[in-house]
Amino acid sequence: MKKINDLTIEVKYTVGLCNIEIPDNIYKELNSAFNEGFEFDTMGQKYPLAAEWIRDNIREGDCLEHYSEIIDLY
Repeated sequence: MKKINDLTIEVKYTVGLCNIEIPDNIYKELNSAFNEGFEFDTMGQKYPLAAEWIRDNIREGDCLEHYSEIIDLY
């Protein structure tokens, strides 16, 4: 048995949605973020409406692909 003092893992997954309707203001933020190559964080400070919509509507259980990377292990 080994003891790990610190384990940090980055998890990314891909979710595909089809034929959805969203409010214009959220679409505008999503579109701007897409055009900038912006990556959302949990705080959503730059695009708060889009970040909130993502938090409310995207679930890991809906994922198509799942990636994990070990960032730190000691």
